[in-house]
Parts: sequence; structure tokens; C-alpha cells
Amino acid sequence: MSKLCPKCQTTQTLEHNGGQWCPNCGKFTVPPTLRHPSNLYPEQKQKSAARILLTCSSCRRKDSMGDGLYDDGEWICGACIAGMAYPLEG
Repeated sequence: MSKLCPKCQTTQTLEHNGGQWCPNCGKFTVPPTLRHPSNLYPEQKQKSAARILLTCSSCRRKDSMGDGLYDDGEWICGACIAGMAYPLEG
């Protein structure tokens, strides 16, 4: 069900999220069907967020990956990164 965009008058609209969208001007000729995200994937509610722990390639300590850096297949924890950036002189 492709229509000409009422604004452009030359571009065919595309189906997008249940509506018709013009790729040229970015306007919807038919508004999209908005659904609440929780209704899209009900099986996701049942899954709990598992905490992922990685082993630091420098100090070998297990920690969450939030404060670290992952590069070239190795993960370095935040404490080791801080130690490299600001080494203790003694």
C-alpha cells in the first residue's frame, strides 16, 4: 500500500512500524502503530538480568564489566586502569 507523499508529491512512502513513511521528507502519511514495549516481548519480563563478571587480564580479579575496558579480547578492571593512569610513586 505505497502512496505518494502529500508533502513531496514525488516520493513513494514505505511501510514503517505499521504506518506509511516518506524517506525523502521524513513525514508519516499514515501514523505508525505504537505498541507498548512490554507487550512486544513478554518473555523478556521473565528473564532476570544476570550480572556478568569478567576476569581482569592484569590483576586476575573478577569484577563487573561496568568500570573496565575491553579491547583486543582482553578486559582490564577500573582499578588497574586507574593505577596505569595515576601510578603510585613510592
